[in-house]
Amino acid sequence: MPGTGSTITSSGGAVSVTGQSGGTGNNTGVHLLSGGQISAGGSGTVTVQGTGSASTGDANIGVFVTSANSRITSSGGNISVTGIGGGSGASGSNYGVVITSGGEITADNSGTVMVQGTGGASTGINNYGVWVAGANGRITSSGGAVSVTGLGGGSGTSNSNHGVYVSTSGEIMAECGP
Repeated sequence: MPGTGSTITSSGGAVSVTGQSGGTGNNTGVHLLSGGQISAGGSGTVTVQGTGSASTGDANIGVFVTSANSRITSSGGNISVTGIGGGSGASGSNYGVVITSGGEITADNSGTVMVQGTGGASTGINNYGVWVAGANGRITSSGGAVSVTGLGGGSGTSNSNHGVYVSTSGEIMAECGP
């Protein structure tokens, strides 16, 4: 979502966003940065699905949430995020879902969070399913369950293809309800 503070939101209805990238590398299905937000108020649910490009270039990411105030959130409804990394040939860093540097996926009240990521099937390295990293990169809920499932990609001689990788102050947490 280009532009500082861009939003897709509802005041209580369901929100669904699907993105399929194209191009020759560094292409993301759904990309939130610079305060971009996808959110639902009330008991509205949020569903986000992203697929990275099948190009031979690197960094074909399914869903990428990065920088302070960039978030996928609900006020009480459930959140589902699914990302599939792309890539082909020797491309690498084809992540399913990346949450980093202040990016967040969070549900308030009793909303649950489910994140599923699949790394790209290229022969390059670092095709993680889900990567949570950087100061305040978080997947959380304030009362509902949190489920994170990652399937590392890669093929042939590819390596460092983690299913779920939490690094450098990244956080996955379900808090107790009120």
